[in-house]
Amino acid sequence: MYHASIALGALNLSRRSLLTIHPERKAAAVGALTAYHTSIAKLKAEIVSSSIPRDVNLWTTFFLGLFELMHDFTGEGWVKHFLVWDLLNPGSKCPSMLLHKALLELAAEGFAVRSALADWYANFQKWSADTGTPEHNPYSALASIYFHGISIYLSGIFDYRTQFNKIPTPTISQAVIQNHVDAILQMTGIVLKTANLAPVLLFFPLRVAGARVTTAQETESIRARLQEISTRGFMVADAFMADLNSLWCKKGIQL
Repeated sequence: MYHASIALGALNLSRRSLLTIHPERKAAAVGALTAYHTSIAKLKAEIVSSSIPRDVNLWTTFFLGLFELMHDFTGEGWVKHFLVWDLLNPGSKCPSMLLHKALLELAAEGFAVRSALADWYANFQKWSADTGTPEHNPYSALASIYFHGISIYLSGIFDYRTQFNKIPTPTISQAVIQNHVDAILQMTGIVLKTANLAPVLLFFPLRVAGARVTTAQETESIRARLQEISTRGFMVADAFMADLNSLWCKKGIQL
């Protein structure tokens, strides 16, 4: 984690105006890349040896992901850090009975997560009311944004995959999805204007909401937020925008 944080700090320093001399900027950028590669090598060794607590490896992965988001326009490095295996590889073979059982188990886990989300949000709203915490408190707003994003994402795990069509799943209606999208658009706009939070934290909810928008006005809202994030140093926002533009064209939304 040490080298990952050094890499992130050095990369940020190389882009700050306080380094006005080109050699200083170059030295900071080289130092960032050196620390990044050192961190990658150490992380691989630590995962193999299981010598470091899991939460340390998670934080290291998170910092490396932030580094990639700031450094790599394509976003490919970020994807490598956070990519997970698909439920079933296209070429793999699995008996239909075992597959059906696995799908039922996954759906059951999905219902448990959906229930946990609902309980968390109810408790969160009660806590906010009891403590007098305003809705637009930066951290409360971020928590709410992620609640709405995860709610949509959880539904997408099941309603985007035909394997789940014949069993009960924790999907939500289009009307409920639209409510979540509206909340994400409203609250991310406020956070970007008023809060001092790392804009990288908004990539996930904006991408999830972007996949579910239905109007040109909504696409403009997503685009404006990603452009704002891009101007703050996270160039990979442009790659997210290109991805969403392609998706919107396939959906027939006029841009």
